[in-house]
Amino acid sequence: MGISTISTTSLADSSVTNSKLATSAVGEGKLEDSNVTTAKLADTSVTTAKLADASVTPAKGGTGQNFSTTAQGSTFYFSGTGTVAALAPGTSGQFLKTQGAGANPTWADASTGGLGQCRLVYTNATTLTLNAYKGNQITIAGTNYSIPSSGPTLGTGGLSASTLYYVYAYISGGTVTLEASTTVYSVSSTAGNIGMYIKSGDNSRTLVGMIRTNGSTQFADSSQYRFVRTWFNDPGIIASTYQSGTTSSTSFVEISSGRRTEFISWAGELGQASATGDVNNNQNVASQYKIGLAIDTTATSSSCCFEGPNHQGDYNTPRGWANLFLINASEGYHYVTLIFLTSAGTIQTGGHNAPNVMVLLQGYRS
Repeated sequence: MGISTISTTSLADSSVTNSKLATSAVGEGKLEDSNVTTAKLADTSVTTAKLADASVTPAKGGTGQNFSTTAQGSTFYFSGTGTVAALAPGTSGQFLKTQGAGANPTWADASTGGLGQCRLVYTNATTLTLNAYKGNQITIAGTNYSIPSSGPTLGTGGLSASTLYYVYAYISGGTVTLEASTTVYSVSSTAGNIGMYIKSGDNSRTLVGMIRTNGSTQFADSSQYRFVRTWFNDPGIIASTYQSGTTSSTSFVEISSGRRTEFISWAGELGQASATGDVNNNQNVASQYKIGLAIDTTATSSSCCFEGPNHQGDYNTPRGWANLFLINASEGYHYVTLIFLTSAGTIQTGGHNAPNVMVLLQGYRS
């Protein structure tokens, strides 16, 4: 027979078997695109060995990617239209969080409500630290972040002397960071962050504390100066100073302006101020004296003062006294000081027992 004398119409359907064909005799070039249908393929004829790596595209129901080395726990997602990618595993307890259309998903810590497992504390005159406390999570802009064991710090750079600041935590480069600002706080109404106290107008900043610099633009937290307050887990404060002095004034004067008990308080925070000591007149005259506690002033009414007589004959004998009043001051800076007067002669406090002025604030943020 000559070449091309046997046509497909001359062959019975079953006459050309696999055994009649040499290996590789029927190449791709001998097959029309539409001749090899799924009906012509045996169930087991197309194996993975017959497929090139990443040969099944998303259009065919595959990924078009080689994920043979992808780590256990990874999750597939579309990094672009029709493009499949893998998100590396997160940490235990995290959930997959969408970031909206046009953005890749990410792992996020599960929210259990607004968290503030921290305390802002005094480290030294130029450093404050946000320490983890009863956990290490803080909610910023609706997402919980871990506070590192060393704690983010705040320095005095850019601050002014004798100024009240609020301290806020925010995220910079994935890390919890602190800033001081004179901008007051407000309550967030942003979905996912509702109820958190934030820098007014800025949902990315979470309130963590309040401070006041001293006259040298330094941080202060001593018995006389309580100028560092934490917003979360606030234990309250105890501030105290010893004051002594003399006066012949018949109207109230301050015993010692340099020994004021100074502090900052949160709005609505309750507390008390108290003082105890002794007093005597150095002249043998009949007189009346008053010793009072004053807040943010050097004059006060007699209703908060201790009054006592100075008896002739024992004028040089110290007499004990005590004062106490409740504090419900506005938010910010305050001081408590001792004031006194005498109707005659010269009175002295602290001749034997220097008066101790103490301020207690309850601390109620947790």
